Order: sequence, then structure tokens, then C-alpha cells
Amino acid sequence: MILHPKILEFRNKVGTSPIKYAYRKTALKQPATSTKEDEGRTLKQYFAIWGIKDDYGTMPLKGCFSKSIRERGPASEATYKITALYMHRQGDSVGLPAVLEEDETGLYAEIPVVEGIQVADELVIRHKRGLCNNGSYGFDYVWDKMEYDEKADAIVMKECDLFEISFVTIGAQTETYGVRNSDGTYTDDFLLEDTEALIRKVARKDQMELRSLIDRHIALAKSQPNEQKQDSLDTSKPTQGGIDYNYLLSKF
Repeated sequence: MILHPKILEFRNKVGTSPIKYAYRKTALKQPATSTKEDEGRTLKQYFAIWGIKDDYGTMPLKGCFSKSIRERGPASEATYKITALYMHRQGDSVGLPAVLEEDETGLYAEIPVVEGIQVADELVIRHKRGLCNNGSYGFDYVWDKMEYDEKADAIVMKECDLFEISFVTIGAQTETYGVRNSDGTYTDDFLLEDTEALIRKVARKDQMELRSLIDRHIALAKSQPNEQKQDSLDTSKPTQGGIDYNYLLSKF
């Protein structure tokens, strides 16, 4: 098969060493979340989102992981099964997926995180606190199953060899996200606690005004479509020497 020049250029750039990581170094977009029914150690996460171009200019399509899941997924009889890692570190495996599937959104997994291993215990805390927000995956390219999409200016992956999924601080697709409620709304068990702690740091005379502004912001957010609710966080910095309310409100 003759590869498109863009794919050849990309192959020469990334090389042929095994296992590439869908990992990026840009700002977060979608916060990780947890639910009351998830107070145990099973973490639910999307590790890839269909049709979203990552930092490498590649784009996974639904079906690209199906062969790997069939051969090395939870239901397979493989000696090595696709494993969940922390930050792509092979020495920091945190569990084997009980669920690993391609749904209409992306690559979804449910991982009962093992107990008694320090990094795994810390991951549970970080995930629920929203400190480990993104999912990623380690894989090998299947070059003859890749196509260049001129309109999207992206290299489409129709198949790849998936070997691991990873909980990461920042992923190649920041659209990946943690646990959701069954109705699709996002929750954060610690949001009220952390918000209250921050408000108490503000001068007492300003606390009532701040609470009112937050309530108005929440009411507005509830009336917006889900697509707008998932917009990226503001990347601007808070002003020095005081509280920037616009910056603060953009985080709620």
C-alpha cells in the first residue's frame, strides 16, 4: 500500500519504536468527576474521544481499538491483557479494566483500582479530587490502516494496536474526562467544600456578593446546552494583589 505523503512524513517524525503515547502538554479542558455510587475504587474514564484531533495531528475513529479489545480486552483469554497504568509508567500499573469498550463517545473503561499499592491508592484520591483529569492510551500505529483527511488536516487512525490505558494529568485529547452520572451531568464530591473554603478567604464584606455571583453563574450554566458546558477552562491568570472575580467565576 502506498502511504499518503503526510502519513510518510508523520512516520518519519515519530519513528518506529513501539508504543506511542496519546499525551499532550497543553491546558486542561474537561474536569474529572466522581459520583456517590463511585465511593469505592472503581474509576470510570474515557481514554479517547472519536473525531478529535490530538496534539500529534492524529484522530482516532470508532472501531480503531476493536481488534485490540477483542484480542487483549477483559473478555479475552490473552496472557497479557490491556492494563491500566498511571502516567504511562509500566511500573505503576493500577488495575485491569473490568469494562473496556468503544461506545458512541469514545474509548470507555471501568477499572477496579487495586488496594495496597501506594500509587494506586493515591490515584483514587487524585481522580476524585479532580487532580488527574484526563485519559490516554499507549499503542502502536498500524500504518496501512491510516488515512489523511484533508478537510480536517488530520491523520485518521482506523486501527491501532492498543496495549495500555493511562490515567494522566494532561492527555493528548483534553476532551477525555472522568466519571459521569447516568444522566450525563458532571459532579464533583468536593466542589461545595472547596468552594466554601475559598469563599472564607475573601473579606467578609465581599462574601455575600461572591455567593450571589456564583449562584447566578450556576443558574446560567444550567440553562446552557451540554456542548457549551464542556467548553475549555479560561487560561487567563488571576490578577495580582487581590481576587479577580471574573477569573474565579470562570472556574465554576
